[in-house]
Order: sequence, then structure tokens, then C-alpha cells
Amino acid sequence: MDAVAVVEDEVRELVRRRGLDPDREPSRLRSLVEDVVADYDERSLLGTLPPLPGAGVVKAVLDAVGGLGPLQEHLDDPEVEEIWINEASNICKAWQQVRSSTSGPAWGVTHTVDRIATSPAW
Repeated sequence: MDAVAVVEDEVRELVRRRGLDPDREPSRLRSLVEDVVADYDERSLLGTLPPLPGAGVVKAVLDAVGGLGPLQEHLDDPEVEEIWINEASNICKAWQQVRSSTSGPAWGVTHTVDRIATSPAW
């Protein structure tokens, strides 16, 4: 059982129940994620849940729920100039005239395209 995945699932469930729009209410989403992470951390002290890996959990969950998952770190990087999605396992990016390939996200390119299509214009 992956601790970050458990937190992500809990956040997604609460987002649905509360009718929260991650795109339009990023501060409420951040607050919710921080609360869920804190709650999970306390529950994991009982030994029934695996511990969280430490720093970066809030960002990882925010990226997964309110962003474009594993692509979000590249979108947030001011050095990245372009991103190409060739297929789910072949993501390329360019920065300062340099190109690089990276392994693809854990979810398919269809989810990425769907997420981009439903996001507000940047």
C-alpha cells in the first residue's frame, strides 16, 4: 500500500463530496490536502498505515489532483521551454536549446489530454 496514493484517494473523495473545483479553488484544495496529510500522518503513528515518505507529499498530491500529475513538475519549471507527449511512455522536454526524453507518467496519455482539455485556458 503506497502512502501517497492513499492520501491522494482520500483527497479525491473529499473533493467529490464537497464539490470543490481544484481549478477554480486552488487555495481550498491546498488547505484540504494539508489537512488530509496531517490527519494521515497522525493515523500512521498507530502503525496500521505505512508512513509518508516525508517532504514533497503535499506537492505530489496537489499535482495529481489539481494539476497534470507527473507532468506538472515540468510545467512548473521555469527553465522548461517545451514539452512533447509522443506517447504515454515517451515524454520529451526542451530547455535552453537542449532536448531530453524522460519516462512517461504512470497514467496514460488519454488522461493527460482529457485533463488538458478540461482545464481553463492558461
